[in-house]
Amino acid sequence: AETISYSIGEGHIPILLGGDHALAMGSIKGALDHYDDIGVLWVDAHADMNTHETTHSGNIHGMPLAAVMGYGHPKLTGLHNELKVDPSNVVLFGSRDVEEGEAELITHAGVHEFPYDYVERKGFIPALEEAIDYLSARVKHLHLSLDLDSINPDYIMGVSTPVAGGFKVASIIELIKRVLGRFEVTSVDIVEYNPLHDRGEVTLDTMVMLVSVIE
Repeated sequence: AETISYSIGEGHIPILLGGDHALAMGSIKGALDHYDDIGVLWVDAHADMNTHETTHSGNIHGMPLAAVMGYGHPKLTGLHNELKVDPSNVVLFGSRDVEEGEAELITHAGVHEFPYDYVERKGFIPALEEAIDYLSARVKHLHLSLDLDSINPDYIMGVSTPVAGGFKVASIIELIKRVLGRFEVTSVDIVEYNPLHDRGEVTLDTMVMLVSVIE
């Protein structure tokens, strides 16, 4: 959080590359030091909206989106600062593995969800434009949090929690381009890279390519 906040303060758009999605608690909290109207586009196979009271696994990487909106254990919700993201400024895009407790919190909090099956029915670009239109009507600044498991594991396998189905790499590239064209992007996460599960360096090469699109 401190590093991200410092980077934004120096006029940069920080890109956080790493392991599990718990890292996003730091990146989003750091961005909140500078932008109080921030929106979040959370592209992930999972909702990451458990709390310590609803989690089955106890894994903190299943809690970060809930935490940055103020739901969950005080040690997570109070990380770095007490600032919160307005749930109505959050879009969950491409979710396809959501637990019951998470689904209840999504509804209760008012997070706008575009599940993977909805995106498939509507079409990727029309669903993406619907999500972007919703956010752009509410916020100017956006944090993009991209979990590599949003991509079909048939294409990239170097993630820790793969889920059947998912987007094509080309679709995620298009998502990044359209987001950059519509918002002032404050910061970006590209997470869940796990080289132990990679085949060759396919996932690594994909992650590098996604960064090059942002640059």
